[in-house]
Amino acid sequence: MFRVSKHYLILMSGSAWALIGAYLLFMGSNRIAEFSLPYSFLFISIAIILGLLKAKYIFFKIVQKNMNRINSYEAEKVSVWAFQKWTSYALIIAMMLMGILIRDLNIFPNYILSPLYLAIGLALLVSSILYFKSFFKN
Repeated sequence: MFRVSKHYLILMSGSAWALIGAYLLFMGSNRIAEFSLPYSFLFISIAIILGLLKAKYIFFKIVQKNMNRINSYEAEKVSVWAFQKWTSYALIIAMMLMGILIRDLNIFPNYILSPLYLAIGLALLVSSILYFKSFFKN
């Protein structure tokens, strides 16, 4: 099994959160482009507010828990997969599958999906900064 230092595990976590956040921002921005300017502005405004609230009140706590868990590992080098709790992988897979189904089955219209993608993407991207700050601080 490939092992990395705890320090680089924090970088990997931040990179994963940032990449997924950027992908969701891309998905949301593609969908928002089909709306007229006033609606686009409204949806983007809603997404920014919701994204920043989600980052501050939910994701920042998750990031802190993840960094505390990573830093608490006894060994200096740990499995590359240890940046998330093992139980979190099932949740991640379920969220990915649910996202694919919602998108491909057109369950929700784009005026709901666009702000949702943008808000979650922004929250992930903003929260990833905590990982990067920790990585570069050490």
